[in-house]
Parts: sequence; structure tokens; C-alpha cells
Amino acid sequence: MKDKTFTILDYIKMRGDLSFAQSDFNSVDALILSQIAYNNIDGLVSPDFKQKITLEELSERFTTTKDYEKRCNMGAMINPLTPKLLESAAESRRFGKIKVSGFVNKIDEKAIEQFSAITYQLESDRYVVALRGTDDTIVGWYEDFNLGYMDEVPAQKDTREYVQGAMAALKGRFIITGHSKGGNLSVKGGMSVPKKSLGRLEAVYNFDGPGFFAPVYERPEFLEIKDRVFAYFPEFCVVGMMFEHTNQYKIVACSAEGILQHDPFTWNVAGPCFETAPAFDEASEIFYSSFNAWAARLSPQERKKFIDTLFDVFYASGAKTNYEIDQNKLVCGGKMLAKLAELNENERKSVTRAIKVFVKVAKDNIPMFSVFKPKALVK
Repeated sequence: MKDKTFTILDYIKMRGDLSFAQSDFNSVDALILSQIAYNNIDGLVSPDFKQKITLEELSERFTTTKDYEKRCNMGAMINPLTPKLLESAAESRRFGKIKVSGFVNKIDEKAIEQFSAITYQLESDRYVVALRGTDDTIVGWYEDFNLGYMDEVPAQKDTREYVQGAMAALKGRFIITGHSKGGNLSVKGGMSVPKKSLGRLEAVYNFDGPGFFAPVYERPEFLEIKDRVFAYFPEFCVVGMMFEHTNQYKIVACSAEGILQHDPFTWNVAGPCFETAPAFDEASEIFYSSFNAWAARLSPQERKKFIDTLFDVFYASGAKTNYEIDQNKLVCGGKMLAKLAELNENERKSVTRAIKVFVKVAKDNIPMFSVFKPKALVK
């Protein structure tokens, strides 16, 4: 492990007594609210923007639910400290009185969609829309890959409608934030703000989210907000290396190694900001060039065929989440390898090549990839 400074939990302990009037909202606050959005709070917050409860009240509801332990198990991909982050924030002066509303959580396997959002009210006229990143579901990952050929995936469409609905219902200034796929959605959300409302958009935070294809950054709706977009990526960056980004970003120093740096609990905090690093890890640069070179070589139709074939292999496991695969790697892995063997030679080579790239960077941390071992892939 690398030497570390402080985590987002330490930040709450050390600065949680400061109100936003004393210390203005910053990037660490945005990451904390993005991570809290991963919590399983279904049924605890109204989808209506007018019916609000405080974060303190939400934490009380969350910790006293009959299925509290089940809610805390968010699978293999979400840090188990996430419920603790909610509870710690709720107990603090800085976050406890924040009001929450507008909670939406949608998973649609048929539409290949995973979308969730929540709105926080910091002050009487200041709001933060937090867009959940990829959760533990296979369909969530499927939608991420569909960014590779679709002009707008379902979660991006829902983001556009959600942001516009929030700004119509609530009068005041807005910040949009998200981690992982939520980072991509936050940029999409910023681009979705109607021109007449752009003066109300303060900032957009993208924490290690996938990018877009290069032409998106030339669109007027992006150029209107580009100076308000703040992007942060860990030193070892995989998710954020998917597709293109602008050159406006900061690299965050982390306390973990490899792809575990995608986890916000490993990001080093220094006061009201992040500890920065001078450059990306070399492996990240290699992944970036190889992944995006692959994407550029294929037509949208070819990318779609490849992605559908890849996820046919994952769904052959019979599992719906990474957690289910992790709990039964032998059986799930066997079923996926059997499905791989059924593909024609060209499809099998293409899928195997992609899986090998992710096995190199994922090691044992993404179950749907880590069941494949290099020896098995060359059989």
C-alpha cells in the first residue's frame, strides 16, 4: 500500500463541523454526496422534489429499516463503508441538515438501463443533483459498454429529463455530480440544461467517469459549460480512460493499487481538496490507447455486435450481479467459458482479446472478468 493522507471519512471527522457558510462547497463534498448516492435507499426518499427530509432523517430511516443488513450489502463493486459514510455525514453539522428529495432508481434489463439520481438541498436556493454510477448489476456494465456505439444510452436520456425536471421544480442554483458512470451522466446533465437556465448552473463534477467520443466536445451545449466542468481521475485509471476526455482534469493520489483506485474511499484528501499526483500510471496510458484505438477501428454497428456478443457470454453465467458471480465463480465461470466456446472463431477471438485486456487491469477486482484466467482463455 502507498502512504496515505486522509480519506473522505476522515474529511467528515475533521471538517464536518464547518457549515457551507464557513467553508464553501468543494470537490470533496461533491464526491461524498456522489458516493452516498450509491446507498440502497429505495422507499426511504420521495421521488417528488417537494417532499424533502434531512440527511439526518434519511440516515435514521436507513439504519432502522427491517432489512438494514440486506441494504448494506451492495455487492462486490461498491465499498461496504458506503452506509457508514451516510451515517457519518448525517451526524455532522456540515451535512446533517442537508435536505434530500427526488430519489429515482431504475433498473431495466430489457432496455439495458441502470439509472439512479437524488437531489440534495444545501441552502434555500442551492441544490446538488447526484447521479449514481455503475452499481453491481451486469446490466449496469452492459449500458456502460453501450456508450461505445449509442449516441444516447437510456440512462443519459433519463439524466436529461431528471435535470430539466429538477430545475423546473426547484428555483435556485445547481451543481451536478457523479462518480464512475455517474460522472459521464453529470456531464450529460450539464449539457442538458436549457439555455435560458444556464446561469443557474454552478458546476459539474465528473469523478472517474467514462468520456464521450471526440465530436461531443465540439457541440455548442458542451462548449457552453466546459469551464464549469471539473474532472478528477485516480492515478491508475481504467473506467475514466474509456473514450475521450478534454485536457481539463486533475489526477488524484490514492492509497490503493491498481483498479482499486476507482473506489473513492482510496482517494487522498488534503483539507478541502484532494491530494494530486503528477501523472497517470503507465498502465492506464496503455489501456487508454489500446481501448480507444479498438473503438476507433470499428464502426458503430461492429461495436454493437461485439458488445452484444460479449454480454451474451456474461449473461450465460445465469447471474444478474457481480456479487452472484463472485459467490459462485466456478459454476459461473464454467458457463461463460462454455458460451465462449460456442461462438464462431472470429467472434471468439474478438471477445477473448477484449477480456484479456480487462483481466490485465482488473486482476481479481471485477468478478465478471476475473473468473477468466489467462490459461483458460487460450484453450
